[in-house]
Amino acid sequence: MSKPNTPAKAVESAEDVSWRSFPTLEKVFSSDLEGFYARVQETCGELNAIIEGSENPREAARARSAMAAYGKTLELFHEIQSEMDKAGAR
Repeated sequence: MSKPNTPAKAVESAEDVSWRSFPTLEKVFSSDLEGFYARVQETCGELNAIIEGSENPREAARARSAMAAYGKTLELFHEIQSEMDKAGAR
């Protein structure tokens, strides 16, 4: 597929909605969200135990980074879920 080289061609290609289909993401949001949150909570609990109990500063730092990543993931998850609810996709 060639790249659009004019604004008109770019608009035409934007009209193609096939790129807006996210079946994997839709599957995640239509699945058991309670189980998802339970797994995240369990993992964050394990990370917190590492942070509080580790005598290795490097290991604790890695656990803090992972915990921050889980936090960002949940923020994005909530944002996507909210947008999907607004769009009536759920």
